Amino acid sequence: MEINQNLSRKKITDPKYNRFVKKDVLDDLEEKIKDILIRKEKYKDPDYNAKKLAEDCDTKMTRISIAFNSRFKMNYNMFVNKQRVDAIKRMLSDEKFDDMNIPEIAKLAGFKTIIPVFSAFKCFEGMTPFEYRKTHNPDRIKKRHEKKDAAAGNKKRGRKPKQQQ
Repeated sequence: MEINQNLSRKKITDPKYNRFVKKDVLDDLEEKIKDILIRKEKYKDPDYNAKKLAEDCDTKMTRISIAFNSRFKMNYNMFVNKQRVDAIKRMLSDEKFDDMNIPEIAKLAGFKTIIPVFSAFKCFEGMTPFEYRKTHNPDRIKKRHEKKDAAAGNKKRGRKPKQQQ
C-alpha cells in the first residue's frame, strides 16, 4: 500500500503530470485557494472541504488536487491543517488566549476534535501544543497557574480528615 501512495504522490508532483493543467490556470487557482482558505479564513470552518473549495473555485477536484500538490507541495488536508496549526501558534503567543485551554483554542482554529490537533502540531512543529505554549510563554504560564491557585483560594487538596467522635 505504501508503494502505491509513493507512486501516486510522484505522479501528481511530476511536471509531466502537470501538463494537463496550464500554468496560467494553476496560477489562477493558487490565488483563488489563497484567497478562500487564507484571506477569508475558510480553514477555520471544520465542515469546509476540498469539494466545496472546487465548487467555490468553479473547477474540478482533480485540478484542485494538482494545484495543491504542484504549488503547495502538500494535499488539501495537510494545507488546511498547516493553516490551523499556524493559527493555534498565533493564539498561544497572544495574551488574550492565556485563559483558554488547548481544545478551546483548537476549536477556534477549525479543528472539530482534539485528536488531530496533536498529530498535526507534532507533524509541523515537532512538539505538542502544550510543549509549544510552555517553551514560548514560560512566564505567562507561571502567571496563569498562580492566578488559578489564587482563584481556588487556600483549598487543600486530597482527602478530608476524618472527624473524631
